Amino acid sequence: MVPAPDSCALVDSELVVLGRIMPASNHTFLARLGESEVQCVYKPTSGERPLWDFTDGTLAEREYAAWLVSDHLGWDVVPPTVLRDGPVGWGMVQLWMDTEELSGLGHAQVLTGHHCHFPIGPDRFAVNI
Repeated sequence: MVPAPDSCALVDSELVVLGRIMPASNHTFLARLGESEVQCVYKPTSGERPLWDFTDGTLAEREYAAWLVSDHLGWDVVPPTVLRDGPVGWGMVQLWMDTEELSGLGHAQVLTGHHCHFPIGPDRFAVNI
């Protein structure tokens, strides 16, 4: 397993696009950090499709915010994520997680004991996240 970089590496390393991840409604690329073996997901805002229920902000900003919440609360359910410029413009870069790294961690297991209400739209709330 390749060791995970710190957030500085996600921000400062050259992004080398390896290919597009399909199918995805937004432009989503598999990339590598410089000459390392560390892979990440790169989603430029220029390739985003607007969401009818999230008219403000960008998907990249929402994914970064999800990582901030997960990191701050110690949940560790969202891989390290940063906002930065890349080969196709400004966007989100998130550490790639192989399925082997996630084996044995079911969604319910990871979130057990964390019960919060987060606003997900103007008139809706996600319960028991």
